[in-house]
Amino acid sequence: MAITKVLIRAPQAPERLAAARMTGRYLVTIEPDAHREISARLNKVGIKSAPPLPRVATSAKPLADGSHLTLRKVGVALVDPKPEQEDALHRFAAQERAVIALEPERIVRAVEVDRASDYLRGWRDAVDALAGKLLEERRPPAPVPSEAAVPGATWGLAATKSQAHSYREPTSRWPSSTPVSI
Repeated sequence: MAITKVLIRAPQAPERLAAARMTGRYLVTIEPDAHREISARLNKVGIKSAPPLPRVATSAKPLADGSHLTLRKVGVALVDPKPEQEDALHRFAAQERAVIALEPERIVRAVEVDRASDYLRGWRDAVDALAGKLLEERRPPAPVPSEAAVPGATWGLAATKSQAHSYREPTSRWPSSTPVSI
């Protein structure tokens, strides 16, 4: 079964790198469990391993030219080759069985600058709707008048203010409630 690899070169000219939104570094996609082997072989090619990242980073430092950083949980190695090391890196990636792809690192933004105002308006609308709903839920319930407020009225009559209207009981169409025998 033939294995297909993706090997892409970054443009050499800085203007072309910027236009293509590339950093100049490479991402090497690696087979699972081959990170130590690839790191050792990159060291032999002359692309040294960067010091490991601390558990809690206090400051960001750039990756040194001519070095690589293996990210085991992501499945890639970030490589920043010197210009004279690029050909060796591409030969290495083409020959190495555990390398799946070699491609330029790209600059990607979650929100484009031109569309930021639309995004922010949508965010504001969502926050306003959520705040309105939460504040509405926290309003205290309307007070229910007690029976003592209007003598002889139940809470339902008091709530609907039915006791304020003059109401006459209709005359019954039925004879008095005397028992009838049949």
